Amino acid sequence: MTDSNQFAQQKELLEQLVDDFAARMKAKLTLKSMQGWNGWQTCPINDLENGLKNHIEKGDMVDVANYALMIDARNIEKKSQ
Repeated sequence: MTDSNQFAQQKELLEQLVDDFAARMKAKLTLKSMQGWNGWQTCPINDLENGLKNHIEKGDMVDVANYALMIDARNIEKKSQ
């Protein structure tokens, strides 16, 4: 197998993994929002950071990614102001 074939296969695999993971993130965010877990845009950033740490300890990587997403979005918003 050539390097370009390996690269193409690896790229395809990674893209599928990201797509699948993003779908799981979206589903979890939607579920939690429907359950009343809202307000991440205005809560203290420490609440999000603590949630991230707690979910790292639990090993729930979808929640870890969702908390990282919310923290990152808040940081981007802060930088643009």
